[in-house]
Amino acid sequence: MIKIEEVSNDVGISFLNDSKAYKEKIYVSKCDKWFGAFEGDKIVGVIGLLGKRVRCFFVLKEYRKQGIGSELLSTLLSRSDKEWYSAYVTEYSMRIFIEYGFVIVSVNEKTGIRFVRLNV
Repeated sequence: MIKIEEVSNDVGISFLNDSKAYKEKIYVSKCDKWFGAFEGDKIVGVIGLLGKRVRCFFVLKEYRKQGIGSELLSTLLSRSDKEWYSAYVTEYSMRIFIEYGFVIVSVNEKTGIRFVRLNV
């Protein structure tokens, strides 16, 4: 069973670096708030929030398509009190953001990265 817990910058950044998330165009940076998805003691995914920007959203490949990304995003949105949120999303995470009501604002044709926004 997966549980979602708040984690520190050090935990989130270490997970992303150890998982080589940068290979999937995940920009690693400090955030104001982090949540991690755990299977037992093993961290399998993270999401961060810096101001109103959702950042550092990553789930290990072997744990994808199990609803973990959705749980991470849902937890972040429910435990934050912003009037709007934005994110740069990859092909791997775009569907989840759209399901939560984010709309595509722009697309970088060269990289495929999309800028999305949600008004609450």
